[in-house]
Amino acid sequence: MPRGRTSAGPRIIASSGPALVALVVSMAACGSDSTAAIASNPRPTLGSITPSVINAGSAAATVRLSGQSFVSASRVLLDGTERVARFVNAAALDVDLSANDLAVMDTLLFVVVNPAPGGGSSAALPLVIGYPTPTIASVSPSTFPSGPSNVFLTITGSGFSSRTLVIWDAETAGFVANVMSPTQLRVQIPTFEFPTARTYTIRVHNLSPGGGDSNSLPVIVTASSPTQGSAR
Repeated sequence: MPRGRTSAGPRIIASSGPALVALVVSMAACGSDSTAAIASNPRPTLGSITPSVINAGSAAATVRLSGQSFVSASRVLLDGTERVARFVNAAALDVDLSANDLAVMDTLLFVVVNPAPGGGSSAALPLVIGYPTPTIASVSPSTFPSGPSNVFLTITGSGFSSRTLVIWDAETAGFVANVMSPTQLRVQIPTFEFPTARTYTIRVHNLSPGGGDSNSLPVIVTASSPTQGSAR
């Protein structure tokens, strides 16, 4: 080649033996490290929801999703719609629900999704929007005489539903009530339930999901007299 001129082609470094092997191994190691740096997310597991039942008609509430393998980028789907989730740790996520979410009785399904690479969806778990726990404020009449006739009581309070039962005194079974509204019901108590003059108790019970017992109120049964009829 004439002096002062260089080749236009690629310059090849002549190397052989151990030096060449070391170069190839070094390049391969760099490529391997680069691939390993892309970590895969685990697939989440959803184990429980707290609370698992919320009264229908409740105000806004926060539920905690407990499980395993949650990440800061975990998403929460509620009936297929994404909701904002607050990452607590790898075993807990918090989700806020509005009063509108809790307005009517329903079963809502939660799913946790971890993003790619890796990731995936958990199994779905239900949150039950159920019957409220009832309360009673008054019973009318609250005093009546014993006698040969059944008595009709009007109970006022809150949280009454089509699945509200009336529990008289120490009875374990309930009487089906005529629910006039969520705040008022009427019930017939058979005369054999108050055979003696004394103070009895009354409460109401909503069946599941949700539900439960109300507070109790006293009902006074007095001794009847020849001129006294029983309340009807």
